[in-house]
Formats: sequence, C-alpha cells, structure tokens
Amino acid sequence: MHKYDYSFLESLPLPDNVSGLLDRLRIMQKAFAGKDPKERPLQEPDFSGLPDELVTAYKASSAEPLLLVPCFTLDTICALDSQSSAAGLAKLLLSRSGYSMCKYFPLEESISKYRYFYQRALERASAHWEQNGSAYLYYIEIFLSLLYLCGKDLTVPAGRSTKRAAIEEMVLQSETPISKAEICAALPEVSPTTVEAALGVMVRTGRAKKVGATRAARYIKALPAPAAANRSKAPPSASGNLRIHAENPSRLPSQAVPSAPSSPALGPGPFRSPPARQRPGG
Repeated sequence: MHKYDYSFLESLPLPDNVSGLLDRLRIMQKAFAGKDPKERPLQEPDFSGLPDELVTAYKASSAEPLLLVPCFTLDTICALDSQSSAAGLAKLLLSRSGYSMCKYFPLEESISKYRYFYQRALERASAHWEQNGSAYLYYIEIFLSLLYLCGKDLTVPAGRSTKRAAIEEMVLQSETPISKAEICAALPEVSPTTVEAALGVMVRTGRAKKVGATRAARYIKALPAPAAANRSKAPPSASGNLRIHAENPSRLPSQAVPSAPSSPALGPGPFRSPPARQRPGG
C-alpha cells in the first residue's frame, strides 16, 4: 500500500534544469502580481473521493508549492487511476498557494499538445507507485515544463521601466546563469532589443557577469570584488590622498584621507611640486 509523505521535499536535491524552471516560474509570478484584471475569490479545492491520508499529507506539508503540487497530482492520478480532474485541481492549488497566474494557464491543452512527453514521464514516475517507489522527479520536471510553456504565452502589460526592472530581477534572482533567449521566453512582452540593452547596462555597471560569448552567452549576478571593497580601507598616505582627488575631484574634503600639515611653501594646489631642499653648507 502506498504511503503518503512529502517530507522528503524539504531536502530533495534538484537537477539544474528543475532549479532553472523554478526560478523562471517565480519570476513570471512576480511579473504577473498586481496585474490580474479579474481579481476574484478562489473556490475551495474539492478533495472528495481522495484518500484521507493523501489529503492530510498535502495539508501538513510546508514544501515549495511548485514541488508539492506536482507530487500531490501524481499521487492523485495513481490513487484514482484517472487524469480527468487532476490538472484543474493542480491549477487551483497553485493559485491558492501564491501562484495566481496559474488559474489562467491552459494546462489541460498543454498536456494534450505534449501528450507523448507527458505520458512517458507519468509512466516512469508511477512505475513502482504501489511499492512506494515513485520517481517524483520525472513528473515534477514535465509538470514544471508545461507550466513554463503556458506562462510564456501569458502577456503581462508593463511599462518601459517595469520591463527593465523585470529583466534585472530575472538575472539577479537566478541561481544559475541565464541566457538572453530564456529571458525573452519568460518575458514575451519585452522585445529582444530591450533585453539586450538591459543586459549590456548590467554588465557595464558591474551588476551582472557575462559567461561565454556570442549566442552561448549567459548572465548571472556579479559578486562584489574583494579588492575593490578593501581599497578604501588602505593605509592613509599623502600620495593616496592626491590620487583620490585626481580621480574624483568632486569628493568632499572631509572624505579624503588627511595628509600631513602643509607648508606655506607648497601653496594651495595639490599638484605643485615641493621646493628642492638645500644641502647643508650649500
């Protein structure tokens, strides 16, 4: 008999492609938040006909909904031996768990369109379900992939500044390097030209790091350089003080490193050479 327990999701190691899908879907939801033109209360999920142990395990779990819901959906399909209402229930559960965009996703159509890939993943995931040998990752991967494909076609109106912010957020929050093509796919309302310009600004300003070149280029949040962070803490010196003012003339005097007391012979100019010393007896 199958045992329902989702505690393993708290420490489940995820392959890079699944982690990447999680990142993209979270960013999609943030872009969608507040732009829903049809805000309305969501109905309560109908768990009738499902095993009590399954419902109890779902409600008791605090795992990431994008991981928990596909596992629950797989168990629902296996327990009822039917797929008729699984997709609709999954969308409702995700919508009630912080992913409101999912209520507009044509998930059923996407499953039908990619039936071969969906069915193959389902068969692999449920092959040993009765013996508690479910390979949930197979189903999680196809489920998140279909959600992502649905989200690509979900247009979110956005102004110019909002588009730029959405691009920056995608790069800065992604745990793995992301390509221009992936950003364009996740933000279909943003033109490739805008994406390219925003990425260029991020690289030039040091907010993002470019990995690779040409079409294989990817972008990820740049880590602060330790040397640059420590440069302002260098030991004070007169030459360092002059260099600071030469590089940044607008810097306030109070921020500069204090130098030794000046001699009237040096004058006010920071670049005037000091007079030559006279040798004793000269």
